[in-house]
Amino acid sequence: AKSKDGDAAFVQVADTGGKSLSSLSKTFFSDTILSLDGFYGAYGQPIDAVFKETPAASANGAGARAFECTFTPLGPSGDGSPRKGIVTAIQPAGSKQVVMLVASTSATRWKKAKGEKDCRTAAESFSVRMSPTSLKAEPQSDFRYGKASGPASMKSRNDGF
Repeated sequence: AKSKDGDAAFVQVADTGGKSLSSLSKTFFSDTILSLDGFYGAYGQPIDAVFKETPAASANGAGARAFECTFTPLGPSGDGSPRKGIVTAIQPAGSKQVVMLVASTSATRWKKAKGEKDCRTAAESFSVRMSPTSLKAEPQSDFRYGKASGPASMKSRNDGF
């Protein structure tokens, strides 16, 4: 989600490779969030990234980790617009994935126009709830399997071209 003021918040899910949330390195989070296929990687990997771990509140009894971050995503002309943000990461019990909320704003708005307060409010409200389901994974209806469903002539950016 984006606001008219340039604030942005999104949820990203990443596989931990079977590791626990507490054992993941800080670079796991920065590399995952700021990757070329990430939210901010459209024009190249963001530069000047700094992730600093901060205390995180427990989210619904689940352990959480939080980071304050600064980075500069690149624009179409290669110029950058510095941003600051908060990342809250939660690993649901028994899961091999971590769910992250990334809330950020422009570096200018961070202090001057309550951008920091808005990002912290979003980060502190983040929680993950697991629900039992009987649904089965269906590759033809899930973009993560790399094939678009529909007519054979239909192409998707997930089809590997």
